Amino acid sequence: MMFPELNRISVLARHEELIELAAAAQTLRGTQGSRSAINHLLNGIGLRASSNYNETYLSEALDYHLALLYAHLNQPERASACIERIRLPPNTGGDQLFSDHVRGALERHQQMMEARERGIPSILIASMPRSASASLAQSLSATMNAPVLRMSAGHFPTYCVIQHWLNSLSPGGAVTHDHFGASSFNIKVLEDAGCRDIFVLVRDPRASAASFVNMMLAPYRESSSSDYIAHRIIEAALQSFYPWLADWMTVERTSRLRVHWLKSIDVRNNMGGTIAGILQNFRSLYPAVETYLDATKEVRANFVSGSDNAWRTVVSPAGQELLWQGLPEGVAELLELQP
Repeated sequence: MMFPELNRISVLARHEELIELAAAAQTLRGTQGSRSAINHLLNGIGLRASSNYNETYLSEALDYHLALLYAHLNQPERASACIERIRLPPNTGGDQLFSDHVRGALERHQQMMEARERGIPSILIASMPRSASASLAQSLSATMNAPVLRMSAGHFPTYCVIQHWLNSLSPGGAVTHDHFGASSFNIKVLEDAGCRDIFVLVRDPRASAASFVNMMLAPYRESSSSDYIAHRIIEAALQSFYPWLADWMTVERTSRLRVHWLKSIDVRNNMGGTIAGILQNFRSLYPAVETYLDATKEVRANFVSGSDNAWRTVVSPAGQELLWQGLPEGVAELLELQP
């Protein structure tokens, strides 16, 4: 992992420090070279760069790691420009070290090109975290023998689409496993690239927020009180999950993109039907998908129980009412939610 601790909260806490770190690395690149610059950058984050590489390699590594940092700082234009400069293909994401990203990207690029030759489309999915997204992406991958790639960087809810990664995979042959939101930057990048269809995987945002918080707090479970966990769930829902979902609902009404809603409960209960429904949208332009409509392969990844009501055992009735009243307009109807 490149930035295992750079989640939304830690980035906010270190925001000015991280901005200065990126600026200092850029200055050092011009005065002392890429080796000094990347050493300074990684040391500031808490990692150490290897000394066994030449200047060209280190310069590309520096741009890659700067791109990740800019994405976490919600500076999408800078992040995208860094990747465009080195023309680095996409990989599975997760803020990997440069060497790991390159190794995996080359392997998956070959698989993508082979799938593209077979007439397989790229399926662009923006998923709410903790909505069975890994299971869906890997099931589509197994069904079509196409790689799972990520075209965004950063952290939820401000993941930014990297234009070069989108351009690399959009002609066909891949499935995305992404959690990017409908920011003006992301939507412009998608529209400018000529994207027509975006599949948005959603779940009751209260349940997703609870699952997300429980995952993040798992190492600290014994020291976390029930009140603290409930507070974090409410905070995550109101500040991250609700706005993310509301933005996508706005895009459905205002963008040239065709937003196709996918529901987590359908993925969990009927993976074959969900995949067939997705592929139906590509039959006219990609006849090869016909082969897979009745030959889906289900993969269960990061799949525990998928309970949409477990959060109620943690959040008080007052907290539940707060979450109900705060739901963005149209969400209760879209997901058939109850108070």
